[in-house]
Amino acid sequence: MSLDTESELARLDKHEKFRMEVYGSSYKPLGGWDSPEQEAAYRRSLNGDENPPETDEPTRAKQVPTSAPKVAGLSVDSFTEGAVGAAFHEAHRSELVAVREWKCWAGYQPDSGLWQAVASEEVTAKLLDWFEAGLFQQARQDEKLYRAARLFRNVTPCANAGRYASGKAKVSSSIFDANPDLLLTADGAVDLKRGALRQAEARDHFTRSARAGFEAGYTDPLWDEILSALPAGVADYLQIIVGNALTGHTLNQSMVFFFSGDGSNGKSTLTDVLKKMLGSYADRVDSSILLNSDGSNLFGKAKLKALRAAFIEELPKSNWLDALIIKELAETAEMTAAQKFKDEETFDFTATVFVNTNYLPQVSENDRGTWRRLAPVPMPYSFVSAEEYDRVADPESMGLRRKNPALAAAEKNASILKAALAWAVEGAVKWYAAGSVEPQLPEAMERAKSKWRGGQDKIELWWNERIVADSTSFCLLADLHDTFELEMTEIGRPAEKTRKFGEMLQAHSLFKEAGAECVQRQRAPQKLIHSEFTPDEKSRSQYELEPVARKPKGPCHFVKGIRFRTEADDLAYEQVVIPDTVADLMTDDLADDDAALADIFGD
Repeated sequence: MSLDTESELARLDKHEKFRMEVYGSSYKPLGGWDSPEQEAAYRRSLNGDENPPETDEPTRAKQVPTSAPKVAGLSVDSFTEGAVGAAFHEAHRSELVAVREWKCWAGYQPDSGLWQAVASEEVTAKLLDWFEAGLFQQARQDEKLYRAARLFRNVTPCANAGRYASGKAKVSSSIFDANPDLLLTADGAVDLKRGALRQAEARDHFTRSARAGFEAGYTDPLWDEILSALPAGVADYLQIIVGNALTGHTLNQSMVFFFSGDGSNGKSTLTDVLKKMLGSYADRVDSSILLNSDGSNLFGKAKLKALRAAFIEELPKSNWLDALIIKELAETAEMTAAQKFKDEETFDFTATVFVNTNYLPQVSENDRGTWRRLAPVPMPYSFVSAEEYDRVADPESMGLRRKNPALAAAEKNASILKAALAWAVEGAVKWYAAGSVEPQLPEAMERAKSKWRGGQDKIELWWNERIVADSTSFCLLADLHDTFELEMTEIGRPAEKTRKFGEMLQAHSLFKEAGAECVQRQRAPQKLIHSEFTPDEKSRSQYELEPVARKPKGPCHFVKGIRFRTEADDLAYEQVVIPDTVADLMTDDLADDDAALADIFGD
């Protein structure tokens, strides 16, 4: 067989349906054979004669050069699964990576500026198309390369090459959303330090994006109206807090924010707009995140990864805020979580937590560290219909505001979202300019926190009901703890153990103001009066024997400077306070009567 005929024969493949057609029981190329010799050689190859005798007969081959040129940079070894996979990775390394923790590929989408998960089947299809358009076309110039390359026109070799490329392209999920000073918006990437907009790039590694478009200084009267639901000074403070939430930085004094108040006060409208404006940078998370600190909520915490803001809707009224989880959410730099069917991963925790609630919840601890992390945002106004507003003589003095129907679906208004984003970015710029330090709580929020904490103080509630300061008396610590447990049971709150109770008592301002002193393992003082506690009928079920007051025996734990409140104390209070008040009223009444008589009869 001549070299030309052999070259022609090498280009034929009975499996290439685009080149061959069935003709009776055999095949022929589309358009017929170029020569009888080519047909004969092809039939011999089908019969297993791989080395037919050469012939000097001329052929009509015109599509393949008589001597195929060598392709620069390619060899047969270039068409192994590993080599093809490596070449594919090198060609796509800036736009396609394999994320170790996700256990899948991630690809860059230029239209949105986002990196998104990509299925392995999609990568295999992409590799096949890339190979067909590139390496395979080059390989057609050489017989041996072509024979090696045509294997990759099948899915299986391409899938294997893709798996090899995956190993070369492995990256950690920590590369995504790693720049805290950048925010992806509908219009591009925003530099939060300067409030400047630029085009998003693959190297930014965004996986999240704000929903709103960005235009510096943009305003909308409806957004201003939404902010008017906040007390004086709170909107300016909240602008910086939300601006910080846009960044990947935590607050200098990290806190969890509680938008509180009765219904129809504007808190849902405000937080719905903020959440929608932030797009995938924000999400709603389950309230159990605030209530369970046992470490079992790994799946729930996974939603917090890469979030800039987390919104919680309405805590259960009967549940308690766990102080440990509050500290974790407010000040933890890293958090460990897992998505279902994926590995655990540790990530930087950057979310600011906002809670919507009609009722401020009970708090499990009353220490300064816990309360420093809690920030109530009061929403004091009620928004009512025009009819209800007009029926009241002075609605503003009653905290009533007229409801604006245009705000019924504010989170769907693109102009409001755009104004909210411009407002928040301005807050971020202010936060950076102030040295990345947020301002002090405004007065309205300080008052709300004091009121909230006042209703949470277990020691104060117990003290006011059970204890009187008295420098001549002492109480056994066990008796004090018994009364504390009884008081907590009555109000439906858990009581701390004796040791924790003692620590809380000694740290409290009421204990210090009374000049009290906690004494351990000493004999009872002879010069002080022992204030005894005898359980009443209501609490006798807690005791196996008839309730009898404890007596100090040997070294014991006791507190000097206080005693138990008695009925005599309550009676003395009534005799002192109430009569004075009545006397004042009677004096006022007599004065009024004297004035009336003087008007009638003269002096």
